[in-house]
Amino acid sequence: MSVRVASVPYLEQMARWERQVERRQLFLRSYHFSRDADAAAALPPRARARRVVWAGMRRLRRAAATGLRRLRARLRLCFGWAARRRSSSRYGRLSGAGRPRAAAAAGAAESACFW
Repeated sequence: MSVRVASVPYLEQMARWERQVERRQLFLRSYHFSRDADAAAALPPRARARRVVWAGMRRLRRAAATGLRRLRARLRLCFGWAARRRSSSRYGRLSGAGRPRAAAAAGAAESACFW
């Protein structure tokens, strides 16, 4: 019996909260709609067209950058040339790329260890 009594106020509270959320959403929707109408009316037609063109150019630029990134990743997966080139230059410096190869071969010949 006590569970049923405790659940009724909770349901009422949830219903009240949902009504409040609906009211807030309705207010915000109407507020933004009126603001958009005011902003569009305040701009002259030429400025409005310029704004639309700039927005389209930004969208195209983003799409081109994404396409180039995807193409580069696909090339790297297919051929692996970019990854090989980058890794050889990066790790070559750390392993002593400046030393001549003859000195390294002479050191290996004197060593008793074969691996």
